[in-house]
Amino acid sequence: MADPPLNQTAILESKNCGDSSTYNPHLPRDIALRDLSHKIGGEWQALATYLGIDTTRIHSLKKDHLSTEDQIFYMLVSWRQSQTSQHIDTLTAALHKAGRVDLAQDFESPLSDVVLRALSTKLGHEWEQLATHLGCTNAEIHRNKMDHLTVDNQIFNLLVSWRQRQPSGTDVKDKFATALRNSGRNDLADLLTNCSSEAWTQPYVFDVKCCRKQLRQFYEDEKATLALTPYDFQSRIAIEDIFVELELHKENAKTKEVEKQKLRSYNALVDLEQVSKKKVLVHGGPGSGKTTLVSKLTHDWSCNIDPNTGEQISDTALSKFSLLLSLNMRELNSGMSLAEAVRDQLLPVDSVISEEGLEAYIQGHEDEVLIILDGYDEYPFSLLKRSKCEKDEIMDVLCALKVRDSYLIVTSRPHRVDEFGKAIMKYANVALTGFAQENIKKYIYKFFQMSEDHYVSEEEQQNRANIEKLITEIEGNGALNTLAKTPVILALLCMLWRDSQELPKRVTQLYEEAMHYLVKRWYERENKDQPEPHEMEKKSEDLLLSLGKVALDGIFENKLIFEAKAFDKEHLEEACRAGLLSKEKNRSKLKTVEEVRFIHKTFQEMCGGKYLADLVAKDPEAFNAYLQRISEENVGNLEYMLRFCCGLSKKAAVSIIPVAVEISHQLMVKVGEDCRLAYDDIKQDPWRLSMLLLFESQCSEEYHLLKPLFNRSKLRIRFHNAEVTIAAQYFIGILENLRKANKPNMLEEISETELVGIRAQDVNGASKLIRNMQSAKELKLVFLTRSEYEEMEQLGKSISQLPSLATLILEGRDCDTSGIIGQLARNSNSSNSMQEFACHLSSFSIDALTIFISRQPSLVRLKLLDNRMTEEDIGKLLKGIQKAKLEVLEIFWNKVGGSSKYIRAFLPTLQSLYLSNTKMNPDNWKEIFCDMSKAVHIEKLDLTWNNIGSAVMMLADTGTALSKLRILILRKGYFVLGRDDMDILGRWLSNLVNLENLDLSDNDIREASDEFPEQLAKLTNLTRLNLSATGLRKSTFRKVGSALKAMPNLKQLHLAENDVGEAIVDIADGLKGLSELTWLNLEECEMESDGVEALTGAFDGLSNLTNFYLHGNSKITPSGVDVLFQNLHRLQKLECLEMRGLEIVYEPCSHLVKDCFDVLKWRQFQYDGCDKVVLDKVNSEEVKKIASAAERFASGS
Repeated sequence: MADPPLNQTAILESKNCGDSSTYNPHLPRDIALRDLSHKIGGEWQALATYLGIDTTRIHSLKKDHLSTEDQIFYMLVSWRQSQTSQHIDTLTAALHKAGRVDLAQDFESPLSDVVLRALSTKLGHEWEQLATHLGCTNAEIHRNKMDHLTVDNQIFNLLVSWRQRQPSGTDVKDKFATALRNSGRNDLADLLTNCSSEAWTQPYVFDVKCCRKQLRQFYEDEKATLALTPYDFQSRIAIEDIFVELELHKENAKTKEVEKQKLRSYNALVDLEQVSKKKVLVHGGPGSGKTTLVSKLTHDWSCNIDPNTGEQISDTALSKFSLLLSLNMRELNSGMSLAEAVRDQLLPVDSVISEEGLEAYIQGHEDEVLIILDGYDEYPFSLLKRSKCEKDEIMDVLCALKVRDSYLIVTSRPHRVDEFGKAIMKYANVALTGFAQENIKKYIYKFFQMSEDHYVSEEEQQNRANIEKLITEIEGNGALNTLAKTPVILALLCMLWRDSQELPKRVTQLYEEAMHYLVKRWYERENKDQPEPHEMEKKSEDLLLSLGKVALDGIFENKLIFEAKAFDKEHLEEACRAGLLSKEKNRSKLKTVEEVRFIHKTFQEMCGGKYLADLVAKDPEAFNAYLQRISEENVGNLEYMLRFCCGLSKKAAVSIIPVAVEISHQLMVKVGEDCRLAYDDIKQDPWRLSMLLLFESQCSEEYHLLKPLFNRSKLRIRFHNAEVTIAAQYFIGILENLRKANKPNMLEEISETELVGIRAQDVNGASKLIRNMQSAKELKLVFLTRSEYEEMEQLGKSISQLPSLATLILEGRDCDTSGIIGQLARNSNSSNSMQEFACHLSSFSIDALTIFISRQPSLVRLKLLDNRMTEEDIGKLLKGIQKAKLEVLEIFWNKVGGSSKYIRAFLPTLQSLYLSNTKMNPDNWKEIFCDMSKAVHIEKLDLTWNNIGSAVMMLADTGTALSKLRILILRKGYFVLGRDDMDILGRWLSNLVNLENLDLSDNDIREASDEFPEQLAKLTNLTRLNLSATGLRKSTFRKVGSALKAMPNLKQLHLAENDVGEAIVDIADGLKGLSELTWLNLEECEMESDGVEALTGAFDGLSNLTNFYLHGNSKITPSGVDVLFQNLHRLQKLECLEMRGLEIVYEPCSHLVKDCFDVLKWRQFQYDGCDKVVLDKVNSEEVKKIASAAERFASGS
């Protein structure tokens, strides 16, 4: 359908949606200024001068805006705002003076680029018909569509090409208007004929209140209600009446370990004090409530908008956002702009809000805009597969390269989170873990429209007893209680309970019954004569199978939206009426398409799994063909479909599980892990999927299918995820039954075991697992929550019965492990073979621990880490084991104090001593150091973060006694040494000829003489040297440069936070021969550009350098950075370049620089916090040099 007729008022936006008092009909609008700012480039400052912009304003613009294009745009906006009566000729005259006649002609031509650009946004799907009337061939139209991603660009570039072909003297305006009329666009033809070129360059007046009103109406229509269950569209309920808070946990972006303190509420997602970043990635499994959470956010925001005025009513957590833009990612097309997506999904078809005006508003008010992108896992495009030269605004938004200061919430299933790569560091990573225990009950009462205290519905009194019975059954069944934390599954449980007062035990059974239930409900609504139950079941099966092939192929192709013609017409209508499918017309302005989708992705996965399970008997060849399509790359996306298939057919499971096991085994080899079971995706935890498939199939007799995963000697199980916990307990039960029947099981040969994330409900399963591992020599247990004392005792008893256990590691802060320690103490005897005990616990009996350790005659390694022990606790424990022949002693974050005297007894046998943050004073250290000469076997001495002070000189008194030392770390020893002491310490260090790692960082040794580097030069075996923040003088650093020549094996060099200055020239000279160096840290070294040039002279010798740190060297000018980038290609293995605080000569979000990163294969480039970032136009000399550097690197020259 054609757009409504246009006129001058329409161009300016509706008079009801904007204040036109600021409008000047003779000045260019934003679209013209944007196009102009993109084209001007380096001449823009001259243009600014000719437009009357003073140098102070130019400097301010360069400071306030990162990219050159933004600087130009806001300069032009500033000029436009200052004008009152001047004609657009002022701008064209200034362009002539600045030497850009070509751009001036754009405003003077009757059919300028500006006019064509404006027309291209209005034409819509009629453009191909117009192209034909303009004389364009079908081949030209097709080629143009292939060359340009967005429709607007396709139209614009074709029109420009047509205009350029017109002979001289042609009235292109009249010819174009005729073609418009012939293609049915009289409205545009009239506008082109009757309006001057200036009309097309008039500014957009964007009315944010009007936009808010339209968004509010959409959210009220689409987001204010939810289905009572996610699959029952016959009954909808206000979101306020059904919504219950979900648990949200921040995650560490590097380790992905869930932090213990959960977010207070969903509003915390936009609270910088709680999430610390404006970009938030919310991930959760299927049905965990991601979309419901989004609906709640949009509903809350829209409720605060006055429907008449568009004003915000009150001060709420979301009222800081003038706009909230919530987009469904599965409806986004490649190349679609953000503003285009908002118009397409959120605004009415006849909305007067322009894309250009919206885009300009967002760019000018980024920190007042909240963007929500819901369902990255349903987005048909991947960040990983993005072409180097591909421009995609939505991708740029995801990578925080576009609208960087706006707030952004992205939701996704976990298996696609890794696609964010380096961009993930810009996000607060939040896990949506479902309902807390107390909220399960709240949701059930809301589902049945009851209050926990009194009834609000008209149900009879007996219904309350039924609800309480459901709650009791869920709470009393560990598996169901775990599954009920997932909102969609709890909704299904409620739905099935309402119908039959019975609950299934597996996810496959749950979804199968739910789908049959919906079909049954539909049949009951539309048919008076009810069939027999077996006939009803067959009708349901037939309907589900009829959808299966489309569903299955869609899963393999990552396709969630289908055309109606893909389905049988009769089955399509039945499935829609039953609530299995939804059918709607896509209201895109380009064309109208009837789209079909499953009501939830898990329903598509269930139908696909059912179809695949049916094939195993009916068409084995087709079944095997699908199996051959399963790979490491897609298995994460296929997980639920495969689980459903195995749950529906044991015969299918027997074929599918070996495929999953083989992929898991290959991944284990690839990542160097032996055996892992955890919770995110198969690439992180290969063990996981195979275990889940076995559980869904309930094929206990086929447990041997998992045997290839046990061919190695190490097993690592992670209990974090509820579903994995249930599957693991099922598998453990199988093994326990084998043990009781005196039959061999796969765990008998396992010698190393690691159980991570143990919660209260996992302790019993962990005990059974350990009882099956009688060959275990190493055992590591990591506890997540507190558990009952009696269950911990049973776990301790199982551990104590392992006959060959040599290493025991216990971790878990704030977890009471007294039961374990007590059992270990009671069951310990002199025959125990324990050689290593590591304790990272904070709640246990020190007496029991002392008894246990004292009864380990073979103990040689003791590690006490962050146990919150007092000086008396440490003294009691160490005093009780004075006869132990310890080889390794580690005490971290425990108060040793005066108990240091007990450490002396272990010195004669120690090979490694690690004492960190022990609250000892210099006198306590003297207690140890006075006998340090007895430590003749010691190879590692790490005394990080202690108040050693002057006691450090007692180490020098040991002479050559510590000649075996390979590692000496005195970081943050809080000692200040004069010249004489440094000479003594230096001479002692020079005798440690076996030293490989020396760390003197964060100590004041500024009085060291120039002889100190010469003493270090004798340490020819050094692989790591850290002199950061030592205060050494420049003259000393010059000598350090010479000393480096005697350290050919050096792999890491840290000189950060020192006034190296011009001495970097000598350092660079010493670097030339360090071919083994991988890590060079020169942060905050007061370097200047000359130093950079000297450094680059050493690049050819640094053939293995991977990490290079230059942060904080603010004296390096852009020319110095330019020299650096011209030479980076010589660092062949560079992976990480950190240069925050430098004035760099390009914008990090430039796609050209991204290409450089792709070529260089860097995994990290830190620029956050740069003092100044300048974007020159693509053909500028600076960017050319960077591109040239990348090309040289790619060619290996």
